[in-house]
Amino acid sequence: MITGKQFKEIREYKGLSLRDIAKFCDVSPQLIGQIENGKKVFTENNYQQIIDAMNLATVAKSKGELDKHQGIKNK
Repeated sequence: MITGKQFKEIREYKGLSLRDIAKFCDVSPQLIGQIENGKKVFTENNYQQIIDAMNLATVAKSKGELDKHQGIKNK
């Protein structure tokens, strides 16, 4: 399992925002930010959700569809 700091470095390298990732999972951008900053830790459940969401956001960005995606929540 990677650390929050490592996750942030990867997210920034991929050019993704906290909101971009949160669109693809049931985790708030605020919680992701707290994990990145060491204020909270990954749980087994949210770790997999967040990693999967980063992968989905990366694919959507590469296809130019990131801004079109409304996310899994009713926003």
